Amino acid sequence: MLTVENIPAPLSFIEDMEPFRIASDDPFLFSLIAGGMTHELRETYSPGPAGDYVEIDVRELLRSAFNDEPPWKGSPETSLKGLPLSVMYMIDDSPEHFGRFSVFPGSSGGKTSGEFLSSHWLTHQPQTKEISPVQPEWLTFYYMGSTGGSFVARFYSSVSGEHEDVVLTDSLKAGECYRVDVSPQRVWGMSDGPRYGLYDVFACDADGTRLTYVQRYVITHESPDDRYFVCLNSLGGWDSFRLAGSREYAPETDYAVVADAEGLKQGGVTSERTFVQKTGPLKKNELRWLTELLESRLIYIRSDSTFRRIVITESSVSMLSSETVRSVEFSYIYSDESGLPAPERDMSDPPFLPVPDPGDILLMRVTDMDGSPVDAVELPFGGDAQRIIVTSKKAWILQ
Repeated sequence: MLTVENIPAPLSFIEDMEPFRIASDDPFLFSLIAGGMTHELRETYSPGPAGDYVEIDVRELLRSAFNDEPPWKGSPETSLKGLPLSVMYMIDDSPEHFGRFSVFPGSSGGKTSGEFLSSHWLTHQPQTKEISPVQPEWLTFYYMGSTGGSFVARFYSSVSGEHEDVVLTDSLKAGECYRVDVSPQRVWGMSDGPRYGLYDVFACDADGTRLTYVQRYVITHESPDDRYFVCLNSLGGWDSFRLAGSREYAPETDYAVVADAEGLKQGGVTSERTFVQKTGPLKKNELRWLTELLESRLIYIRSDSTFRRIVITESSVSMLSSETVRSVEFSYIYSDESGLPAPERDMSDPPFLPVPDPGDILLMRVTDMDGSPVDAVELPFGGDAQRIIVTSKKAWILQ
């Protein structure tokens, strides 16, 4: 006799999942497929002593399935394929013990999966977030309401609270996960009225009832040092980070020395173009959120209006400090970097650029009487520009 005592909920978060619990008098075959046919478990389990059940923890397999990178393509409003992850299982190849469930990465933080998904964006970013006018920004949401829901942006005309609501995306379908572009470049121009320097974003059901908490964006001036990083967060959504600290170029070069019969020679040279990014001042809640970037498996930096993937190699983040505001740093390299790129050259004739007449150009050479350079020649800064100081053990001549 075989009895299934526990299976994951229809919607689950990986870190909150309890294992399968199956009681059986005889060995049984357990099969599980996640993400199509890309990740599969098929194994025979034997029961323990009488009355015991077998526990099967499949979280590691599901984590591996999420490591298959989701596509970075398509319009922001298209439903995201691969999120949540679809999972099928079967016991003893019996249709009687066949089932499906869907999984999100991360944890719902003590709430049931349904409570969290119905009211939360898939992000841990601050609920009030300062962004620049050119910052890329997305929100990800799993819609569980009736068909016909919408994403809404709310603009305020003054500090009194007068506002205008604008629909960003409508006709949402239940059971679909959406990524919506909420960047100022897209959202700000959708209102024709007067606008205060912030806006809110939330999801509504088909009746216009607000489902999610309000995500607020406050627009601030861009700094010359601002750099924008985008990462896949721990819940499967996309977060953008605006870091205002300085960036240093710190290449790491390894030199190989080869010895042969003639002595030592230069061998291979391996160079890694490493950048050190400082975050600028961060509050404690922002520092905790920064761990999403530092622990993400998929990170991009915006460079020349395009996104380039990077790999973080080191960080100095510590949560033990009692300081309320801190600046930390991390190092990264470009994932597609293979040495210094060949510089692009323009084969057309260079344009004529008018330059001022430099006047008479004086070329000076100091040698000894045999024509060899003297030991040292010093040209003093300031003072008498007509004087030079020559250091030589021999007679010298100025040419």
